[in-house]
Amino acid sequence: MRALDVRQASGVIAHGDALATPEVLAGVGTELERALATGEARRMDRRIARLLDDLRDPAADRRTALARTRLSPAHLRALFVRDVGLPMRTYALWRRLGNALRYIDSLDMTATAHAAGFADLAHFSRTFRRMIGYSPTEFLTNLVATSRAPRQRGPFRSGAAGSREQLKGQAATAVRPCPHPSG
Repeated sequence: MRALDVRQASGVIAHGDALATPEVLAGVGTELERALATGEARRMDRRIARLLDDLRDPAADRRTALARTRLSPAHLRALFVRDVGLPMRTYALWRRLGNALRYIDSLDMTATAHAAGFADLAHFSRTFRRMIGYSPTEFLTNLVATSRAPRQRGPFRSGAAGSREQLKGQAATAVRPCPHPSG
């Protein structure tokens, strides 16, 4: 049996509360039971796979890609959630955030928001904070601080010298705590 798909695992983590409804849990149970009985997971619907390929291109026309599936909107939504593990809207937001992460350290935040397909900086910041847990600026600040932090030798490696207090002081300066997401 193959492992859980990364997309589905990230969807479960991001939307745990919404997935705790009886209908969703019953569907997950049925899928798991079938996968255990047959030894394989359900294959992705070819129309959904083609749609995902079309949507990978940020410049692709979303309406054309959706129309090409020749599915009703309700059936398309149901198949998409079943096969991808996320609603289409959430998937699209994660794709935009992924695009934004490519630009976040090379452009200013407004340009990053626009390059990733967000309407404005406020929309980008709200979405980033809601889905990542930090504002884009906090994320970038901690990313830069982490990449520039001096590497310390561990106290148990050969060649490490100094008292316990010195080692605690070194560890305290090497580790930069991230701010709390709600703060």
